[in-house]
Amino acid sequence: MSASQYGTCWGAGTGIGGSPIVEFPTVGGGADTVKQYIQAGHVDEIHLAFAPVALGQGKSLFSGLDLRALGYRTIEHVPTERATHIVLAK
Repeated sequence: MSASQYGTCWGAGTGIGGSPIVEFPTVGGGADTVKQYIQAGHVDEIHLAFAPVALGQGKSLFSGLDLRALGYRTIEHVPTERATHIVLAK
């Protein structure tokens, strides 16, 4: 399977003066895909943006996961007018 089948994308290059620019992999897909990456230990940082909109029902992203046991902690919490941003990291 190719990386695109897993919903990831990444790249690297050089910036001004030859300094490295690295774009870290981004996991895309549904809740099940993201949970598989977290459970496998392939996710070091999680950026969540919560917007106060009721869209009905969906899958819970963290059901069945113990993020503390997996080593995650909240490193940033930024409330804005339109969303609350939370960053979890190992």
